[in-house]
Amino acid sequence: MPEHAWFPFGGGPRACLGARFALVEAALVLAVLAQRFHLDSGSERAGVFPGLTLQPTGPVLATLRAAGPHDGGAR
Repeated sequence: MPEHAWFPFGGGPRACLGARFALVEAALVLAVLAQRFHLDSGSERAGVFPGLTLQPTGPVLATLRAAGPHDGGAR
């Protein structure tokens, strides 16, 4: 299988009918999670590798913590 052969929704006339819905739903889920949680990645800046998409040059360690009521998160 070629390295860049993965297409999650296919393409052309037989592309997935639910592709737009899935992308909107994913954005909504990320928005809700961003309201309820904080992601602390430490003080180091991650290097970026420009490929088909931007990728970190190495592992990025982070801590996920619940947002408090004063942070605008869920109560």
